[in-house]
Amino acid sequence: LFAGSINDFDITDNQFRMRFYCSILFYLAFLYGINKYIIEKKIFFLLYTVIGFLPIIIMGFRSLIAMLLLSALLLIFKVSKKGASNIFKYLIIGSIAFYSALQIPIVQDKIDEMAIRQETGGTFDNKDYVRNVGLVYYSTTFSEKPLMWILGGGDPQVDVKPINDYQRLFAQAYDMFLYWNDLGLIGLSFIIGIIAVSLLVYLCIKTMYDCGDSNLQYIRFCVFAVLVGTIITSMELYRNGNLVMLGILMYIVHAQKQKEIVWKNNK
Repeated sequence: LFAGSINDFDITDNQFRMRFYCSILFYLAFLYGINKYIIEKKIFFLLYTVIGFLPIIIMGFRSLIAMLLLSALLLIFKVSKKGASNIFKYLIIGSIAFYSALQIPIVQDKIDEMAIRQETGGTFDNKDYVRNVGLVYYSTTFSEKPLMWILGGGDPQVDVKPINDYQRLFAQAYDMFLYWNDLGLIGLSFIIGIIAVSLLVYLCIKTMYDCGDSNLQYIRFCVFAVLVGTIITSMELYRNGNLVMLGILMYIVHAQKQKEIVWKNNK
């Protein structure tokens, strides 16, 4: 469950960035609470939002937090259908809730930590930013073998002694702290290939497109937030357990769409 609890790189004296298996559930819970609160007007559902928000903050992904907040806004606009005044009310409630969350010590600490990373060059504007360096390293190396980039080379197994050029390439990258999974879907394409990654993106987009039920908008915007936030900055979309959860979400949306088709045909 706690994938980063013994990770010396993420857990140090001045940094605490826990990683969780099936972490997509936190994004889902955050948006589910908002979705259900708007529809049913029961404040109890906001507890899901609070429970989902805290571990997301602890993980400390700036891009994913930004995408999650954007998704929450889009969700409010999508589900709230009673005019601008009603939308404005939810925005005020959300602003108050966000301000209140900032008063929690661990949330404030994480915000300060993310601000420090931003100020110390942890952005794509810095050519020495580790993700920029990693992107140049992997793309330059893989450009020599385009077929491997298209079809993927499989798990490099960096925890064993390299026995071929492919494993040596990754071992060398890891020695420089250049991890392929820090490059999101672009990094994943080096492992499973561009074709497989394109199919994964297609399934995500199809799930969002097919998600028409107001009660399921939390699924649409959860997939949106994690997909866009994973393009080049993290592995949240395919972190351990998340593809299983993503498959379940796809099934839920597909089953609901089939029910709607049957209902329309019977009507």
